[in-house]
Amino acid sequence: MPSPDQRGPRAASTTSRDAAAASRPISGDGAARRRSGRTARAAVLATGAVVVPALLVPSAGAASTAVRRVDHIAGVQRAADRTAVEPSSSPAAARAVPSGTPSGARRSLRAARPDWASSGAALGRVDRSQTVPVRLTLAWRDPDGLAALNRDVSDPASSSYGKYLTPSAFRDRFAPTAATVQKVAAALRARGLTVDGVSRNGSRLTAHGTAPEVERAFGTALNAYRVKGKVLRAAAGTPTLPADIAPAVAAVQGLDQSGAFTKPGATPAPVFRNAGPCSTYWGEKLSTGTPDAFGGPVPVVPCGYTSKQLRSAYGLQTGQDGGGSSVAIIDAYASPTIEKDANTWSANQSVPAFAKGQLDQSLTPYWITQIPETPGDGGDDPQGWYGEQTLDVEAVHAMAPGAKVVYAGARDPYDASLDDTLSDVIESGKAQIVSNSYGETEGDTSEASRAAFETIAQEATATGVGLYFSSGDNGDEVVNTGVRQADFPSGSPSVTAVGGTSVGIGADGQWLFETPWGTDKSNLNAAGTGWEPAPGDPSGYTSGGGGGTSAFAAQPAYQAPVVPPALATKYPGATSAHRVVPDVSAIGDPNTGFLMGQTQTSPDGSVAYSEYRIGGTSLASPVTAGIMAVVDQGRAAKGLPRTGFANPALYAAPASAFHDQADGSRATRGVVRTDFVNAADATDGLAVSLRAIGDTGTLSSIPGYDDSTGRGSPNGTAFYEALTK
Repeated sequence: MPSPDQRGPRAASTTSRDAAAASRPISGDGAARRRSGRTARAAVLATGAVVVPALLVPSAGAASTAVRRVDHIAGVQRAADRTAVEPSSSPAAARAVPSGTPSGARRSLRAARPDWASSGAALGRVDRSQTVPVRLTLAWRDPDGLAALNRDVSDPASSSYGKYLTPSAFRDRFAPTAATVQKVAAALRARGLTVDGVSRNGSRLTAHGTAPEVERAFGTALNAYRVKGKVLRAAAGTPTLPADIAPAVAAVQGLDQSGAFTKPGATPAPVFRNAGPCSTYWGEKLSTGTPDAFGGPVPVVPCGYTSKQLRSAYGLQTGQDGGGSSVAIIDAYASPTIEKDANTWSANQSVPAFAKGQLDQSLTPYWITQIPETPGDGGDDPQGWYGEQTLDVEAVHAMAPGAKVVYAGARDPYDASLDDTLSDVIESGKAQIVSNSYGETEGDTSEASRAAFETIAQEATATGVGLYFSSGDNGDEVVNTGVRQADFPSGSPSVTAVGGTSVGIGADGQWLFETPWGTDKSNLNAAGTGWEPAPGDPSGYTSGGGGGTSAFAAQPAYQAPVVPPALATKYPGATSAHRVVPDVSAIGDPNTGFLMGQTQTSPDGSVAYSEYRIGGTSLASPVTAGIMAVVDQGRAAKGLPRTGFANPALYAAPASAFHDQADGSRATRGVVRTDFVNAADATDGLAVSLRAIGDTGTLSSIPGYDDSTGRGSPNGTAFYEALTK
């Protein structure tokens, strides 16, 4: 998640500009920032039947990467899917099986009722006229054979390591048969639903119908719930299907709207600028005229590290540029200025510009229904996702300037659309590495959404595609939700979860220190004599790298030898060892962040390119993906297969391959920041604050594996050599 200084739906990992903290996407200016509740103004670019929200950019002279056209699906109309309550509905939740549900034997599917759909939040039945889009994920054939294959191809100790299937070979062996797809589609049509499309591999089928039609088809009422300021839809009970087709369906999405909590972290509009002063490297300047903290004068915040500094700190050498590798980025929407912005930024940083065809931007694949999922809260925020996209593209290019970057934009920021887009990238074989800077808490995710995602991740592993996910920008989530929990999809055992760190880089690009990212903010008092609250006081917590133990996923075999049992059982009602995140970590703290360049909209409505500091695990994920592109370049040079799903190799690597962060759980150092109050200029004054570094809350920072930084961050040549042998 990008996090510039963190200001203020799967949400992008938080991008942190360090004004605030972001959510599903993840990124930031120097800190993670959260998406604000304001609705962004956006122009609209029409491309065929697809509508692409755009920044308010001048119509003339703006260079941009072309957005590929998406073919219209005959007979499918766009429809506003705003959740509303039936006028005559009772506030009590409707739980009875809807009248008209076909009789006969039925079997239950994965639950589509997340934690937020409680009886106390129920408003009654959804409006009968509402159009409900659904996605059915069909089960793979031979699941046991697929599980065995995935263990072998990703295990460095196996003779089958790296012997991945091509997408077509995967289809032939594991995809649902045409007869199965036709049978499920026919059953839906028989119950009044319109079938809109089927994915290339037959695993995902899209359809829509009115609320009553969908209720009868899946044997459960649909209720409206008020949660976190939104009115959202969820199934009142467990969905069912006729017994003859239910075994073919792994999950159904769309009955619940968990995706409403997916948000971008790096919101570029309105404009965000760093006020200064700032340091070009760690400790270059010490703050004068402000109180000491942590035993002495406090360093001035870095201006934002450059490509050269990050490559040096993580030990990348000349020639190690990721050439021959391909990295995909999944976000929502598509920035109309991405190529111009990335190449302007590259020129300013002395990084090679993208060559023709090296940056490929496209939108949602053609087969997906054109009915959008819009809960009606104005939360789509395309401009926020433009910031996430820009951070992700520039961060990958910073670490691996020779790698191809494939940007795939989902039609909207909801789970099903992001999953559809990820699935298409994997199925098409467009990339060997995928960076994803978005997520939501496990409690906001339904069992159906988790099951649907796992089918996509299984295909990725079998075909040699490594999935990297930001672990989140809210630490243990206690301050954000009141409950200690991990995020998803980073909590999936089939992805590499990337946590966030604070990094000190010296005058010569040398790695000085790295500590878990966890920020406590203290403001300079009116007299200028002290910090309020005291430096490092947890009451000032703003953001931090996500981590924790999944309440749902069992411990994967690769974690068993490394993860302490006390962490693997640190979830409510623990009865066995579970998955712990993150797996690895990299720079995330926006207060030691990345210098990013982007076209932004100023308060007066003018549009211009500018550069600012940003961070968040939305930075950590693409940085790690870029490093892994360099690793794959090295493996290819030795005639070795690409890394694919990296976790078994990462956990088998020696401890020396990582910078181990073992700093306890409280802040031990900090930086002084001066910010524009209005985030744009000095018109409304300046704000001076101390950002303490290292507060992990209930997450640990201990020798070896911990749940704040995983195994640690890449330790230069030792990391590279461990993964290229």
